[in-house]
Amino acid sequence: LDTYDKLFPEILEWQAEVESEVSKSRVLYNLFGYPRIFAGRWCNELVREAYSFVPQSTVGCLTSIAAAELQQETEKQKWRCDLLANVHDALVVQCHKNIVHEVAAFIQKSFGRPLTSPRGETFSMKSEAMFGPTWAKSTMEEIK
Repeated sequence: LDTYDKLFPEILEWQAEVESEVSKSRVLYNLFGYPRIFAGRWCNELVREAYSFVPQSTVGCLTSIAAAELQQETEKQKWRCDLLANVHDALVVQCHKNIVHEVAAFIQKSFGRPLTSPRGETFSMKSEAMFGPTWAKSTMEEIK
């Protein structure tokens, strides 16, 4: 653990910031501004939930936004495209193979929107796209 802490000291700093904020206000906000109130008894489980809230909630919101944007674009472009599942950090879509690259590019653009951390750092979430005749990864190919 010492080696890990030396390699990534910013993680310890971030964890300390999270603990401090939750102990003071009992509220954290994800990168889209949605709050979560931590009203439970102070314990290790509450602290672990606080650590995971911002990244996990931000990814969940980002995926839902990408799904809504995909639906709007599908209607605008008149794509024959169906959103089958929102799987927290992924969208499962069915569409004709003639438009799969166009649809995948649109989804990746939605997922790649700039996000800004509370420290002011701007970054984008990486994403990948795959297609195939079934949901089995063994039948799928990555879209480059």
